[in-house]
Amino acid sequence: MGIFVECEDEIGALAFEMLTHDLIEDLHAGRLIEEVREFIDLEKPFFFISIRPNKRVEKIHMQDVVSVLDEAPDKIRISIDDETYAPYLLPLLWEKFGDRVRQIERNKLEIDYLTEDELMAIPIEDIKIKEIDDIINHIVFHITPIGFRIVKNISKGDEIRYIASENPITDEMIEEVEQIMSRPPKKLTLKREDILKPSERKFIATYRESYI
Repeated sequence: MGIFVECEDEIGALAFEMLTHDLIEDLHAGRLIEEVREFIDLEKPFFFISIRPNKRVEKIHMQDVVSVLDEAPDKIRISIDDETYAPYLLPLLWEKFGDRVRQIERNKLEIDYLTEDELMAIPIEDIKIKEIDDIINHIVFHITPIGFRIVKNISKGDEIRYIASENPITDEMIEEVEQIMSRPPKKLTLKREDILKPSERKFIATYRESYI
């Protein structure tokens, strides 16, 4: 995964790069994202972020997420082993089976008149897409500077792109973004250790207020 930030103020750019890296790390989302590019124009002002999801993310199946605890002729008891997918799997099962699904514990369910084979055959590929979408939206929200309340989705192809500003977004801003994305990303010359004291290197707050 690559993170590239461009700004006239390189210290500010490094702060955004650090914030982005730490946020993605906290979300355990590095495997889901191939590249992040950001641009901050302090004069206009506007902020741009582009996130390219990783197309090679592995597919998931029901057996990757749940295990069967007990099976009887009239019901099955299951455990959601990967809690990451609980917020997606529960609504899917409730929508499909209604009140036949009972949540008996936090991540344990009981489903009437369902066999293990029928359960494992339920397709859940869309859950991975929803997970990626939610994570990207979370990143965009927390990276966008406070006060930049006007946000426009200018996604292109597989890239999720947003531009944000304090002021109305103009065609000039969008053209500038297109020029930026048409060239290879620039690497910063500064590194994290260049701006942190030794005592501060052990902890970097991941809240956007810490840097803006």
